[in-house]
Amino acid sequence: FFSPFALSARSSHKLKRTQGHPCLPRTFRTSRTPKHLDHFNCTPATRTSDIDFEDTSRPEKSLPRRVFDLAWPLVLLSLANSQQPIGDVNVKRSEEEWREVLSPEAYKVLRRRGTERAGASPLDKLYDDGIFKCAGCGSPLFDSPAKFDSGTGWPSFSEPLPDTVDHTLQLLYCIGDLGAREVRCRQCGGHLGHVFSDGPPPTGRRYCINGAALSFEARGSKAQSPSAGARGER
Repeated sequence: FFSPFALSARSSHKLKRTQGHPCLPRTFRTSRTPKHLDHFNCTPATRTSDIDFEDTSRPEKSLPRRVFDLAWPLVLLSLANSQQPIGDVNVKRSEEEWREVLSPEAYKVLRRRGTERAGASPLDKLYDDGIFKCAGCGSPLFDSPAKFDSGTGWPSFSEPLPDTVDHTLQLLYCIGDLGAREVRCRQCGGHLGHVFSDGPPPTGRRYCINGAALSFEARGSKAQSPSAGARGER
């Protein structure tokens, strides 16, 4: 049977035995090294003085080196997200002209390489028979049988129409998928979205396309859907 007072006395006795050891905090310092702490190799000099734990083995970095350490990740990110030129295109307009003919959301996606919010486009749930065209130039891009529900919130296709899109290497998207590429309209160079290698058979591709970059034309009709990205007649 041990009373609280007895336990307190025993604890106080232990503190007094080890009080003052140099390898312990100041409240535990002692002029005598306990046997169970002999492996610290504390010399008599260290027993009577504080221990300096400051690491002086690494010299302080110079200002240019600190700037370099901060800048290089941003440079790599910029290079990884850079856009290669698509080459010669058939439809050319100045940026001011693009602003005039495109809606703000379509301009953000097609010309500024933006990404619309998932589920924002009504074309994501549209499975009517027809052709999906570029909202910038009207070039046919995807046939409706190639469209499938990917569950991502963006219109998804297993393959484009032949010779309609350009696949551009974009290192940022290759981090998680070596087969990922940026997808752009071959006629006007507008950014459409990206293609990934996790699609359904037989192609195994998932063309994840922004709805703002597309317009829809029903089969046998010349009228485009109201979700087209143009402001009016081009």
